Amino acid sequence: MTSKIVIFVTKHKIDGNGEAVEWMRFMTVSIPDFPRLQHKCLDAQPSYFVDNEKRIFVCTCDETGHACIYIVKGDVFRKIPVGSMVGHRPSHLVYIPTFTPIPFTQISEKAVCKLWNALWEDKSFLKNYLACARPQFILRTNSKIFSVDIINLDNNNNNNNNPILEMHDITSDMPCTNLVHCDGFFLSSIWKKGFVVWNPWLRQKRLIENQEFRFCGLGYDNSRPKTTGYKVFGVDFCFDGSGKLYPKVAIYECNSDAWKFIVNAPSEHDWGMPQLDTIISLAGNLYWIAYHSPTREYFIRSFDFSKEMFKTFCRLPPNEQDFGYSQVLAVFRGDRFSVLRQSYMISKIVIFVTKHKIDGNGEAVAWMPLMTVSMPDFPRLQHKCLDSQPSYFVDNEKRLFVCTCDETGHACIYIVKGDVFRKIPVDSMVDLWPSHLTYIPSFIPIPFELPVSHV
Repeated sequence: MTSKIVIFVTKHKIDGNGEAVEWMRFMTVSIPDFPRLQHKCLDAQPSYFVDNEKRIFVCTCDETGHACIYIVKGDVFRKIPVGSMVGHRPSHLVYIPTFTPIPFTQISEKAVCKLWNALWEDKSFLKNYLACARPQFILRTNSKIFSVDIINLDNNNNNNNNPILEMHDITSDMPCTNLVHCDGFFLSSIWKKGFVVWNPWLRQKRLIENQEFRFCGLGYDNSRPKTTGYKVFGVDFCFDGSGKLYPKVAIYECNSDAWKFIVNAPSEHDWGMPQLDTIISLAGNLYWIAYHSPTREYFIRSFDFSKEMFKTFCRLPPNEQDFGYSQVLAVFRGDRFSVLRQSYMISKIVIFVTKHKIDGNGEAVAWMPLMTVSMPDFPRLQHKCLDSQPSYFVDNEKRLFVCTCDETGHACIYIVKGDVFRKIPVDSMVDLWPSHLTYIPSFIPIPFELPVSHV
């Protein structure tokens, strides 16, 4: 007998009519030393899937009964043993995670903590997940918060199968004045009350009271193990006797429930006040775009939790003009920066990304263009300089997804591929001029040692 594998697929999607089903040969694996995937007829069947690059991933047990995964590409395969914590001859299946919120009464907290937490705390898994997962959009109005996922994308060339927005109301009972995220957690700032750290997909939240500061960032000390805990960044800008603006910083440590206050936090220059709702979190630190008026240049500024100081991280890529454009900083593929720019005069968009992952060394940052959108009828994404910035991401197929508000104040999502774009209005239950952000859901319990409440 041989170990030859043949995979067949149906030619068309399954619609309930079995008589119309047709099969076609999809791929063949014929490698002399490829192993048997099922050693006895009563053994558990292998589980498998094929990705978009025609790689086969198979989960099975080898001849000794130990679980392993085979990855096959062309005439080459690799065997990856599964960790020893998995028992002998386990059962297995293929699973596509869903991030639809479910009532907490249907979740076993112990199961979530033991099984999911072990997976999410694996740094290699988290890195690959953040790099590959497609973000969702979060829209916040004065009274509601919605998650928006875009489905049916693979059939967007078929007029009968247009992309669909799948919306979920994830409103918390805590009002918030701004919303940011880090590693799947939301940080909701509540004016003159404090902040809430929140995972809507686990229905977990924790309120911390503080009436003095505005809380606008969540990160950690990346010079120490991540298990030392997350920290919340709060800031209050004050004027000294000479009229100079200086920052007062509050740092809350989630694990220890401890506060640290820094008056006039160290900074190499006076850069003024950042726009708090544009701060992003990457690899533990906080980043935002700042303008240096003496040199008429834009930079990325940061707050470094390991050194507890503000610093200038790197320059943004040069621009063709000195003024009159929107630019939005975002995280790209989990470990890099991207910047979207659109001119106020024309609708041309250019997106730059960093060539390498961000590791704390701003001097080594190099930028490269990722894509350009230049269509005569493409709309402005930010109508006034004080309007909310658009939120965006680029997927693995180089499609650009942008959430913004049109000239009437109604939320909408633009999908751009090549020289074609589509506008999808967001449901009318969303109020005019909502704020929005991109977000990758996770099942990590919120990072507190003390008991948490459930939404």
